[in-house]
Amino acid sequence: MRVLVTGASGSIGSAVCAALLERGAEVVGLSRDPERARARGPRVHWHAWRPVDEPAPAEAVAGADAGINPPGEGGN
Repeated sequence: MRVLVTGASGSIGSAVCAALLERGAEVVGLSRDPERARARGPRVHWHAWRPVDEPAPAEAVAGADAGINPPGEGGN
């Protein structure tokens, strides 16, 4: 299963990603800073996304079986 997680590098998002990976899912993460996020979650397929400025990247969404949008803290 391929799961798209927005805010995947945040505290809730990273816990969701870890749980999904543990269950054998392919995880696609969206983050404002995918390079920094990759250091914390090297098994996640990271894509840059600035949700206020643009839609989610088509290549990140393509083929996703599910999407998870955990609550965020509203930081920049």
